[in-house]
Amino acid sequence: MSLLVAACMLLNATSSSAQTLCDPSKVPYLVHPSKHEWVTSLDIGGGWITGLLAYLPPDYNTSGNKTYPLIIFFHGSGVLLHSNPGLCPIFEDQPEALVNKIEKNQFPTSVSVNGNTYSYIVISPRYTSYGEPGYYSDKVNELINHLIANYRVDTTRIYLTGLSAGANIVLDYISSSMENARRISAASMASPCFETWRQPNGPQIIANAGVPTWFLHCVTEGAPCNAAVGWVNEINASSPLTPPRYSFMTPNSMHLGYPQSLPYCQGWEHDTWTALYDQNFVPLDGAPNFYEWQLAFTATLPVTLKSFTARLSNGKVYLRWVTTSEKDNSAFVVERAGGEKPFTAIATIPGSGTSGEDVVYEYVDDQPLPNLSYYRLKQVDIDGRAHYFDTRKVMNRLTNKRLAIITPNPFTAGPAIFINTDKKQRLSIYITDMSGRVLSTVSGTYEAGTTELSLSTGNLPRGVYLLRVAGEGITETQKIIKQ
Repeated sequence: MSLLVAACMLLNATSSSAQTLCDPSKVPYLVHPSKHEWVTSLDIGGGWITGLLAYLPPDYNTSGNKTYPLIIFFHGSGVLLHSNPGLCPIFEDQPEALVNKIEKNQFPTSVSVNGNTYSYIVISPRYTSYGEPGYYSDKVNELINHLIANYRVDTTRIYLTGLSAGANIVLDYISSSMENARRISAASMASPCFETWRQPNGPQIIANAGVPTWFLHCVTEGAPCNAAVGWVNEINASSPLTPPRYSFMTPNSMHLGYPQSLPYCQGWEHDTWTALYDQNFVPLDGAPNFYEWQLAFTATLPVTLKSFTARLSNGKVYLRWVTTSEKDNSAFVVERAGGEKPFTAIATIPGSGTSGEDVVYEYVDDQPLPNLSYYRLKQVDIDGRAHYFDTRKVMNRLTNKRLAIITPNPFTAGPAIFINTDKKQRLSIYITDMSGRVLSTVSGTYEAGTTELSLSTGNLPRGVYLLRVAGEGITETQKIIKQ
């Protein structure tokens, strides 16, 4: 009996060890299945981002076309010192970083603010380099565009946050241009070292754009990582539409225990993120914690887009979008891209100036590109400022006879899925495992032609699945593979 018990104990220990995803001495709680989707083999910003961790809300796969607030978390430069080029260093570098709060069940699955309840998408990209002066705003824009195209993001609620060098990246982005600042709903920066002289017009840009900011800094930390002081002072001197929030932390002279110690400097003076990402952090000003604070803000865009669709029918692409409000809207520029090609303008549609009613716009692309292509709207104000809306995908395969088209297949993350029907009809689409258990589903009435479908594959582990379509007397099943 003792030999049997010993064998069982050894088997259990081996099984437990096999489930560990990263270095167990640093992140023992990170075991399979992770609460994140691990996305690799990306090429964003010319190889600057090679992978990312994606946390999706619990109801993401069952909520149809519902959109969610997005937090983008930028790690510190310590991750770059790891020899491991994968995603584990994002967890291993700082144990109280946002990704670890999620894995340790210390992250709120829902947050209620002003009578409304929200759940966050959290994206943590792995960037591969950081050097002074650290101008990365174009690469961050490419990342945001990628996330909007591949996840159901509420584009009025995009929040940036970062620690140390990650805070520098956030600060660089929101101070680089009015367009970038207005794209973000709020930004929080734990111990930034990006001084104002690196972006001389930055404080004025942030002040004029009105983007809400939160700076955290320990008083005992010196230059350059006391940069928060200069930014707060210069933003306030620029008559900001939204004054910055500032957590100026002092040493814990009373030796308070957790959680009363959170508003004070931690053991390492550079560490202010332990406080920022803790649900129990109540700053000395008594204001809301990180998760509640940022939800009080939305991006103020001059145009509110109610819908935007792209549909292929009879060899043409039909674009249709509806606005519910417009202010000083000069025009919409329709842009198109195919494969690895950049977006180019193919049409300009005059805007409605200022309007408080639904306005419908339509455009037909008579000569669409073959295979997979992308369409997006660029809205231009009367003063020339531009704002981009979500990207739509179109599949133009003349010989395809399937009801459902998925590309690529096999896929790693965010494949494009299309419904291809010769008449208007109601269809139900399912992803199941090989035993028939439904893992994700969506139903709707689809117009004749090829239409992009919103069906999540984010939480699926690697494996073989079935994509099944059922309609009016028709069914189709095909095998799909997630790598």
